[in-house]
Amino acid sequence: MALPVVLLRTANLAGQRPRLFQTDAATEAPDIRSASFIDIPDNGAMERFSIADPSGYKDYTIAAVAFLLQNSKLEHTDYLEQSSLVGDWRAVSFIDRRPLLDYLTDPKATLKLAGGAPSVALATGAGSVSAGASQKAGADAGDHRETAKRPLEDEGEDALAFMDEAIKRRKIEANDPDYLFVLGCMKRERTLNDRRKVICIQGSKNFSNVLKLGQEFFGPKAQQKTAASESQPSKATAQASHPKPGSTAKVDPRRPQHSAAPPRQYPTASKLQSRNKGPAGGEDKMPIIIVPSSRTAMLNLYNVKEFLGSSPKFVLSDELIAKGMSKPDSVIITRSSVNRPGVPENFLVVDAPERFTQEQWDRVVAVFAIGQDWQFKNWKLGGGRPDSIFRAVRGFCLKYKDDQLKDGLKIWNIHPLVIDRNRRHQDTQAVVDFWKIVDEHLSNIPRLMTA
Repeated sequence: MALPVVLLRTANLAGQRPRLFQTDAATEAPDIRSASFIDIPDNGAMERFSIADPSGYKDYTIAAVAFLLQNSKLEHTDYLEQSSLVGDWRAVSFIDRRPLLDYLTDPKATLKLAGGAPSVALATGAGSVSAGASQKAGADAGDHRETAKRPLEDEGEDALAFMDEAIKRRKIEANDPDYLFVLGCMKRERTLNDRRKVICIQGSKNFSNVLKLGQEFFGPKAQQKTAASESQPSKATAQASHPKPGSTAKVDPRRPQHSAAPPRQYPTASKLQSRNKGPAGGEDKMPIIIVPSSRTAMLNLYNVKEFLGSSPKFVLSDELIAKGMSKPDSVIITRSSVNRPGVPENFLVVDAPERFTQEQWDRVVAVFAIGQDWQFKNWKLGGGRPDSIFRAVRGFCLKYKDDQLKDGLKIWNIHPLVIDRNRRHQDTQAVVDFWKIVDEHLSNIPRLMTA
């Protein structure tokens, strides 16, 4: 009888799928999590194994090999995560993954199997299995030959020899002194930090006094005191401008006379909050971000506020449109300024800059590109040439990590913002990278920082 890994390879190259069965050995299992047995096609018949049986390659079980073959397109980290959730078998390691997948999918590949079993390349590939065998392999479970119903111990001396060798090898590895030493070290390990605690501030320093100072100088009471001091002249100024009745103060004619200087005024918090707004809270002083006007672009006016806002999360624009959202003419994103801590900073987001004045172009700090030249048609900035545009402003593109970067974006001065298709908690890192680059760019443009 051939090794299970060899049978899995032959069936896979022939386009045949093994069948999974539950504990009663008669009911088919929907997935490997609920399966106890596996039937693998073998020359027109079906060989039955327990999914916990050795596969014939190192000390991996049949379940581990079958699960790897079923999820061969997953990244290795995702495969390890899914494997730990599905079963308690040892997952295929990163070193063994590539040789094993090549052996299972390539008829010319070879592999060193357990127990000294030979590994022969299949010269005829998938064609080595006849059409009649395929039909018989796909027949009803009741058509299994008698050997498929017998326990594994009765399959033959070659199977018993392989099983004995695998069991001996596994026992030797478990009793290896080096293995036991490492196991003892692991038991004595203690967790110092985890992914939740590592972001918490630990130590003896206490920064609570900073909040008190902030309230003292910038809180509501501080604003009232500042307003009162601005509206009332100082005591010395009042005495100089309104002398007491009957006062006979002498004036020295030799000394020049000066009028009392007005008290120095300091901007209040409300004034600081509107420093980057125009008259009556307008938009003529805000830094500008340009996004694509295409509805199919990953980032546009529909979803830019959700992505770049205070709680970053990428939402498909189609989902927002399906909820009844209409396209806005522009979007204002407010965030805390890095260059001026504690002061809100507004950014104007638009997608149609064709009629911009030179003053508006001077306020553009970032452009999201989709890799097509027509996006920059009729732009005054850089003459509408992408290479000139992205020398003047910071260029970005939003992409999934498993997508290829478009050719146009590779030759422009573009910074890719990479996100995962499903893990929304990772969007924050891409947004942090975006604002870091924008803040560095703004620090070199004082007229926008003090607008």
